[in-house]
Amino acid sequence: MNGKKAWTITIVAVLCFMVNSTSEQRVPPLLPVLTDQLGLNLVQGGWLMSAYGIASMLISVPAAYFLMKLRPKLSMATAISSTAIGAFIGTFSENYHVLLVGRVLDGLGTGFIAVVVASHRINADFLMPLC
Repeated sequence: MNGKKAWTITIVAVLCFMVNSTSEQRVPPLLPVLTDQLGLNLVQGGWLMSAYGIASMLISVPAAYFLMKLRPKLSMATAISSTAIGAFIGTFSENYHVLLVGRVLDGLGTGFIAVVVASHRINADFLMPLC
């Protein structure tokens, strides 16, 4: 593998994990704004964080089955797409229920990514279709 290809793969992997970790922790700093804009109470704000964690945990159980059926490249693309769609929904949501759906999709994507990455070594053949 040449240096340019290795750096491209490294940058893509780092960006994927930066987006996921930012996605996981974006509710607590924004909770005062969400409370004002959407009229959320404390329980609803808590569910925005909990739904993410619960969805992430629930997808990790059947993720190996999906990984075997979809193969690593398509599994990673599906997981990243789920996180991106969840972030997109969350960005443009105007009520609590739509925002909660976006958080669940974020959690599903993150949980799936964790299983895919843990079960396969990150190499050029695995990440290059995403570049």
